[in-house]
Amino acid sequence: MAGAGGSLSETPTPSICRHFNAPAGCRRPDCRALHVCFYFVTSQCRFGARCRLPHTLETERTATLLRQLGVPAGRRQPLQLLTELRRQYTSAGAGSGPATAAGGLPPVCLHYNGSGCLKEDCPSLHLCYLMVTNRCPGGRCRRSHSLSSPHNASVLQQSGIDYFNTSAVLGRLRREADERPLRPTVCRRHNSRAGCLSSDCLALHCCFHYARGDCLYGSRCRLEHRLSSEHNHRVLRFFNVGASSALREIREELGASAPAEPPTVAAERAAGADRLLEAQAEQTGQLLEERERLEQTLQTVARLGLEAERELVDTRRAGLALQAEAEHVTLVAEERERELAARHGTLLAERDSLERSLLITAEGSDQLEGVVGGLNAKLSALEVDYERSRQEQQRLAAALEQERLLQREQQEQREQELERALVCSVCLELLVRATTLGCSHTFCRDCVNSVQQRAAGGAVCPMCRAPIVTRTASVTLDQMVERAVNSMSQEKRAARQTVLRERGLAAEP
Repeated sequence: MAGAGGSLSETPTPSICRHFNAPAGCRRPDCRALHVCFYFVTSQCRFGARCRLPHTLETERTATLLRQLGVPAGRRQPLQLLTELRRQYTSAGAGSGPATAAGGLPPVCLHYNGSGCLKEDCPSLHLCYLMVTNRCPGGRCRRSHSLSSPHNASVLQQSGIDYFNTSAVLGRLRREADERPLRPTVCRRHNSRAGCLSSDCLALHCCFHYARGDCLYGSRCRLEHRLSSEHNHRVLRFFNVGASSALREIREELGASAPAEPPTVAAERAAGADRLLEAQAEQTGQLLEERERLEQTLQTVARLGLEAERELVDTRRAGLALQAEAEHVTLVAEERERELAARHGTLLAERDSLERSLLITAEGSDQLEGVVGGLNAKLSALEVDYERSRQEQQRLAAALEQERLLQREQQEQREQELERALVCSVCLELLVRATTLGCSHTFCRDCVNSVQQRAAGGAVCPMCRAPIVTRTASVTLDQMVERAVNSMSQEKRAARQTVLRERGLAAEP
C-alpha cells in the first residue's frame, strides 16, 4: 500500500476494514482500518444514501485514525483520500473486493436525481441518470447533462479521469449502468409515523414488511401492499424495472424468502393491542393539538382586543388635543375680531367728528378734502382687513366642525366594529360569560348550554357545525365586553343591564 500514497508521503494509505463490511460488523476496539462502505469506495454500492454503512470519510474516527497513522494533512482531505483508496482497490491485484471500472469512475448521485443533493463536497457525479441510460425526455429535463460543470469536472479530476473526453466517460458510465443498474428500495420515511413528505422521493412507498414478505397485518395493514400507486409507477419507470422484479430483488437483498404464514391468534391480539395504542396516541395528539390551537386563538383574540383598545385610546387623545387646539384658535380669532371691531368703531367716530369739524370750519377747502380722502382710504383698508379676518374665522370654524364630525364618525365606527366582534352569533347580544369552543368560535355561556340541551345526537357549533368537544370560559373577552359597555351611551348601558337581569345575573355597576 505504500504506492498508494504517491509522491505526497511515504506513509501508506490505511486499508478498508473487511470485518466492518461483513454482516457481523467489526468488534475490535483497536482496529487500525477505515470503517467505510467498501462498495462506496469502489463506486459499486447499489443502495446509495440508504446503505447501512457510512458513505463518507468525514468522521471523527477517520480523522483520529489518520492522525495516529501519521498521514500528512494534505492527504487527509476527503476527496484526496477517496481518490487514493479508489486507485488502490481498483488497481490490478488489489484483491480486497469487487473492482470497479479502471481509473475509479465515480457513480451517478442518486440524491441529485431525486430531491437534490445538498453536499458541497459530494464525491458522486451530478448527472441525469436517465440521460446515462438513454431514457431522458430531453428538453423537459431539469437535470444536468454536462460532465464539464464545475462540480462534475472537480469530481472527475479528483478521480484522475480526463473530463474533456466526454464521449469516453459517458460510454463507461452507460456500460456501468447496463452491467450494474440501480434498483429501487423501500422508503423508510414512508414507513414511519410522520411519513415521507418528499415529492421527488426515488424509493418505493409501500409496507416494508410486505416487501420483505413478513407483514402480520395482511389486508388490515395501514400501509400499501401494492406498487400500483402513481408514485411507485414513477419510481419503477425511473429504474426501468417491473413491480414483480423489484419485489423479488428487494427480498433477495433483505434476506427474506417467501411471505410469512397467516398470523396466529396471539399475533392478531398483539396487532390489535398495537393498533389500539396507536389510536389512543393519535387521539391524545389530536387533543393536544386542539388545546394548543385553542390557546393560540385566545391569545390572538386578547392581543387584537388590546391593540383595538390602545388604538381607541390614542384616537381619543388625538381628538382631545385637536379639540383643545381648535378652541385656542377660536379664542384668538374672537379676540382679534373684538380688536378690529373696536378699532373700526373708533375710526368711524373720528371720521364723523372730523367731518363735522371740517364742515363747520373749512367747508370746500382742498386740505379738508385731502384729509377726508386719507381717512376714507384708511377706513376702506380697515374694512378689507376686517372682512378678510371674518372670512378666515369662518373658514377655521367650518374646518374645526368638519374635523369634529370626522372624529366622532371614526370613534362611532370603531365602537361599532368592537361591538360586532363581541356579539354572540346566537342571541345577537354582547357576549355574556364568553365561552370559546374547540373550533375557536365564541358564544354566550347560556347560548352554548341551550344548544347542548336541544341537541339530541351530540351538540355541534352553531356556526361551523363542528362537534363540541371542549369549551373554555374567556375572562379576557368578558373584560373587553365590560370596557366596551362602559364606553357606550346611557341608553345602551341600560339595555345591557336589562339583558343581564333577564339571564339571572347580578347587575353590573
